[in-house]
Amino acid sequence: MVHTFKVKHILFTPGMILADVLREYCDSLGIDDGLSALGFAHTDIQSLAYATIPQQQRATKLSPRQNARDDIAHILERAMKLY
Repeated sequence: MVHTFKVKHILFTPGMILADVLREYCDSLGIDDGLSALGFAHTDIQSLAYATIPQQQRATKLSPRQNARDDIAHILERAMKLY
């Protein structure tokens, strides 16, 4: 069961509230806002995904599903901007 909170007729879940707090912390601490803040562009995603292949065995060997390069590219795409 997910608890929800109503503020000004808007429904919030604990996950949404936690995400907002974490974004505020990251911003106030000056943490880089995703891969784009580190100088990477959307055109770099396929190369980055390909470069992760040697690391995938160690990082994902306990994962219940196989990770394809497209899955990694999707994760990297979403990591371009975090907050």
